[in-house]
Amino acid sequence: KPLPFFVSQTRLLFPEVGPRAVGRAGAMLDSLFIITASGGYVVERHFRGTTPRLACEPLVERLRSEEHLEGLPGVMCVNRRQALIHILREKMVFLAVVTQEEPPLAVFELLDRVYQVLLRYFGEVSEDSLRQNFSTVYLLLDEMIDSGLPFTTELNSLESIIAPPSTMGKVVQAVSGSSSHVLSDVPPDATGQGGPLSSLTSALGGSTHTQIGGGSAEGWWGRENVVLAPDEGYVDIVVSGH
Repeated sequence: KPLPFFVSQTRLLFPEVGPRAVGRAGAMLDSLFIITASGGYVVERHFRGTTPRLACEPLVERLRSEEHLEGLPGVMCVNRRQALIHILREKMVFLAVVTQEEPPLAVFELLDRVYQVLLRYFGEVSEDSLRQNFSTVYLLLDEMIDSGLPFTTELNSLESIIAPPSTMGKVVQAVSGSSSHVLSDVPPDATGQGGPLSSLTSALGGSTHTQIGGGSAEGWWGRENVVLAPDEGYVDIVVSGH
């Protein structure tokens, strides 16, 4: 039976530690699981040790027994060491396992950001899309969360590091034997240009670097083709002698 817990907008209190543990150094997430609405595990990523699936069973059992999943509590304190925080998106459950005092709203925001990034990359977040692009999913999680803490969560910054999957990219990889998912779908040749299939990719309308949102690959707040003058300061020094 889940233990009683108290959730505020600023922190989640574990029964045995109380508010004194708030603010201590550690990770926001210990582990991240993506589970289907029927309780099937699709993705799991551990940041601080390995969290056994047994820790998620209280929520999984509720998923299998409840008809209306929207009514499930977003935070469950299942024992004296671990709490489960989850969101429901497109019949997929994004579950975070935490063992330290963390603001629940911050964890909700991070889980929603993970969902938004996966949605932008794959068009939909389903069991099939996650399994078909599992390598990209894990690359994104490694970039977005470092040691359990949020790291790179901006869409355009992620797109500049990890290329979104495309049908043309998969065809090029299958023909060329390339398995690279970072920066480019086509490996460069000795001259630094696109590989031998770059002309085929261009002819068929495939793009090896698709921008996701915003006007600049560096950040959504930037505009294209903007040249900024360097910051320079001029000082006149007058030396006089007597």
